[in-house]
Amino acid sequence: MRKLVKNVLAMLIVGGTAVVMGNGTASASNGIGINEQNFPDAQIRQIATQYDSNKDQILDTSEQKKLTELIVIETTENTGVQGNVIRTAKGITAFKGVEYFAELKSISVGRSGKPQSSYKIASDLFQYTKQVKTIRVNYAYADPVDAKYKDSDKRMLAKNTSIVIDDSMQCESLSLEGVQVQKMQIVSKKMKKLLIKTCNLPDEYTINTPNLQTLGLKETYVKKLQYGKMDKLKYLSLGLNVIQNGKEKASPVTVLDLQKNKNIAELSVTGCRINKLDLSPTNKTLRLASVTQSGKYPIKQVRLGKMAALKGLSVSAKCAAIDASKCSRLNTLECASYGIFKVKLPKSVQYLTLTSLDKKGCKSLKLSNCKKLKALKVIGCKKLKTINLAKCSKLYSLKLKGLALKRLTLPNNKNGLKTWLKNYDFAEVLDKQARLFEDTDYVYEPASPNYKILQNTSVKVLDLSRLTKVKHAKTTLKKAFLKNKNVKKVVISHSHLHAM
Repeated sequence: MRKLVKNVLAMLIVGGTAVVMGNGTASASNGIGINEQNFPDAQIRQIATQYDSNKDQILDTSEQKKLTELIVIETTENTGVQGNVIRTAKGITAFKGVEYFAELKSISVGRSGKPQSSYKIASDLFQYTKQVKTIRVNYAYADPVDAKYKDSDKRMLAKNTSIVIDDSMQCESLSLEGVQVQKMQIVSKKMKKLLIKTCNLPDEYTINTPNLQTLGLKETYVKKLQYGKMDKLKYLSLGLNVIQNGKEKASPVTVLDLQKNKNIAELSVTGCRINKLDLSPTNKTLRLASVTQSGKYPIKQVRLGKMAALKGLSVSAKCAAIDASKCSRLNTLECASYGIFKVKLPKSVQYLTLTSLDKKGCKSLKLSNCKKLKALKVIGCKKLKTINLAKCSKLYSLKLKGLALKRLTLPNNKNGLKTWLKNYDFAEVLDKQARLFEDTDYVYEPASPNYKILQNTSVKVLDLSRLTKVKHAKTTLKKAFLKNKNVKKVVISHSHLHAM
């Protein structure tokens, strides 16, 4: 009898027929039965049916490799299953079954259209996605017209989500947005990218990812930063304060210790309670840095030191001084402040923006060593009385707004003044910070025919005596300066031309 059974099984296997066991999982040919036990959610089951090419209600090995990306959109519009996309009004009750798709490398879960009051993500999302390398969860709602969702906490539409990732999973990239996280425990050597935006994290959470290269916490309230040493971390973005009931709710985090992350190449700190920031531990690797204080909690000190790799720096803070003189490779510097009275510049600076937000700001600006300066923008520094660009012969873009200068000295430029009417876009270097969340933090107005060097700026003496090609620049001189009522006197080759 046993011999007969063995012979029958052998014939079935050779003939390619699957033997379905009591648990609904096919053995022998490694096929997976498409049934409610293996795929509890009807919509996930429908996805499996679509990839069942021979319609035998079994996913064989080749069919299991066809699905590489799964997209789930919770919406009330155009619902249904098409290809690898599930558009559903009721969400996914269970993700069990997706583990059978051996080549599934990416899964995205989120919402679209007018939001419901709240969403609940199936608790087994991370349990059955061990083979998936990229997981995205986005339930944020940010319609500025809808006051109901204006505050950060009200845009977190997915509630009580549990996130547990360990080394048994292949996940390398995790993105969360609009999620209130009840439990988060990420302990993984495979994780390389972790982005969390408009979320609330629990008081106690774990991020132990020694090989992480990108970490972003933006518009995300945390009581403390809880992550271990990450020697391979290259991109760090922090924004820990949120808007709640129309008011800023500040994270109690006041210190950012970069000793754990000495290899950071790009850093963005915005909307935090951090009042002192020491960038010197990253002096060998940091290339781009953006530091922006929140409204109520000013950053009072930014320490740079000798930053050998720093090329771009943007600071919006209440620092009394910014000393970048030892940053030998710095070519782009942007300072917007409520109280920066002193700025020390390196010889390497090429693009400089200085904005005073309290209409006082910088009292003096020494540019005598800035021979590489190509573009200068100074806005709102009422106490600044002199700008001497005599040695900045490479200058080709100049914008001065809201100033009351006693003297402005322009350099000799082989291309005349025409090139100065260009409006240089400082975003070219600094907007690399924005790639963490695919938004733009640095946008300046585009060049236009009406662009003016002087905007709401008075100049008592405009010194053009160093220009050797006055004839070439006469047309531009007349257009840009001589008809400007705010220019009282123009000096050309030691002779005075008065403004009309």
